[in-house]
Amino acid sequence: MDIVSEARCKELERIEHQYREGDMTQKQAMAWLLQAIEQEIQKLDAEINDAWIDACEQLMDSIEQPQEWPDHRQENWAVIQAGMRKARRDARIRQAVRVACVAACLMLMLVGVSYSRQWFQGEQSPDEQVYTLSGQQVEIGTATQAAADGNETWRECETADFQELCDFLGYVPQMPTWVPEGWVLSSYYASVDSENQSYTAVYVKTGVKYSLIYDFRQAEDISAISVDFYQDGTGKNVKLSNGLNIYLTTNTGDPVAIWTTSSTYACATGPVTVKELETFILGIQ
Repeated sequence: MDIVSEARCKELERIEHQYREGDMTQKQAMAWLLQAIEQEIQKLDAEINDAWIDACEQLMDSIEQPQEWPDHRQENWAVIQAGMRKARRDARIRQAVRVACVAACLMLMLVGVSYSRQWFQGEQSPDEQVYTLSGQQVEIGTATQAAADGNETWRECETADFQELCDFLGYVPQMPTWVPEGWVLSSYYASVDSENQSYTAVYVKTGVKYSLIYDFRQAEDISAISVDFYQDGTGKNVKLSNGLNIYLTTNTGDPVAIWTTSSTYACATGPVTVKELETFILGIQ
């Protein structure tokens, strides 16, 4: 079981005390906690201390929110990273359950679904500060089919080498072929199991605090997927020159683009212009 060290507990106590006493603004406290979480989830999976992440998130929840949320550009990245961390946990749970079932039963399971229709649905929060993308699925017919592999394996890869990413995924993923001037690749992150796959490309620029991010996720069953994107207010649907329909909004002035198919969603966001982000997306191939 993960535990939070005494030194880290004192750090959180210090942050909370400074915030309560007015020596640290809400924005500064949130930024410190988000950075602490991001640094932790960048570690190898075996080294991540979930108790520390939970403690930071609990302190964030306890800090009173202002009427207008402060600078939250990086929160979209935090959401993506948190989704990665959740996917890791979910994959381990699914694998453990399947292995246990196979060991206990050693039998062929029969399911009665022949096919289904699925899509993503976007919804605005009442204050228009959050755009939520949720997977929907409706069963169309029934039949009998066999499903008893019981050998699901979850794997992850973090690299700056594109060929290594391709070797890990087993195919050449679609990636941006153009980035705005001054931006360079920092790293790729990918994870796969028998039902889901995702990959993320992170770009950085000297002197710029926040990252330019392209995130892609595909799932056989999207009904369990729900992801929040922070925004300044309701965005708009835009058709790009290649016919791609995207939902375009802003996050503290920075553009955020989201687009979907029946089994995938993708997001691009960063401190660039809308034109640059659109060109960035058009170059994905």
